[in-house]
Amino acid sequence: MSIADWLTIAVILLTLIATVATAVAVLETKRRRDITAGSRGVDPKEVDARIAEGKPGPRKNGLPSWDSGRPVRIVLGALPRPEGEPLRRPVAQEDVDAALALLAATGPSPPLVTRETADELEAEPAGNLILIGGPHRNRVVGELLNHPVVSGLINCRFIDVSFDKSGRWAIQIGDDVAASPLYDQEQRFRRDPGGYIGGFSDFGLLALVENPWDLGRKVLVAAGIRALGTRGVAKFVEENPAKLAQEAADGHFALVIRASQPDPSKDYVIAELASPPYVVIDESSRPS
Repeated sequence: MSIADWLTIAVILLTLIATVATAVAVLETKRRRDITAGSRGVDPKEVDARIAEGKPGPRKNGLPSWDSGRPVRIVLGALPRPEGEPLRRPVAQEDVDAALALLAATGPSPPLVTRETADELEAEPAGNLILIGGPHRNRVVGELLNHPVVSGLINCRFIDVSFDKSGRWAIQIGDDVAASPLYDQEQRFRRDPGGYIGGFSDFGLLALVENPWDLGRKVLVAAGIRALGTRGVAKFVEENPAKLAQEAADGHFALVIRASQPDPSKDYVIAELASPPYVVIDESSRPS
């Protein structure tokens, strides 16, 4: 072949390589954008099956044991109904994982575990409760924290700290505020998925209180500002039994947990106790 032929082949090969590289880059960008697309919905039947298969772990953390002869009610927040499926009420994958983690941490096995979504629950639920998810999705968490009996013990609430209509939220305990930076991190990530080098972080509430609607029963709460915060609470429960035993000695407590995901493309989450002052607000997002 002539030199011209070889040059033509080289150009074709280089074009193919460039095309493949572009396609890979496009797919990677889409994959990274999908990271912030939201929680994957799990159908209620699958949730019930996973709860039925759940096994309690070693109980050395001071959390209440549910073997009191009464069932444990796991209350999850429901995701929006899928379009065209008005009867389907999926729940978030992260909430299911958190429910299983808390159930395992409070073994031995209760006589019965029921799974309900917050919108199905009566106004003043009785019994032992495990509440999963923040009040924006699980109304029972907000109602619990606002109850005079509970607020007198732990003085905790979720508050809106938006500068606009974006819906930035924080956890407030007393005068200390933990504002989640996750909204602003996701916005920067969406603008430039390939160039974003930071991780994600969020806060969650881990609380144990008496059920104000059924005195003598307990309520265990794992509520993140976002799903990442709920995941962090569940991981903290699994990894810190000694700390939980110390906090649970008085029969009630409220802890703010910091959840960090250093690499958005990986599922690894770090959970640690947050210490005040822990205000985290992205000032670059404040309107001028």
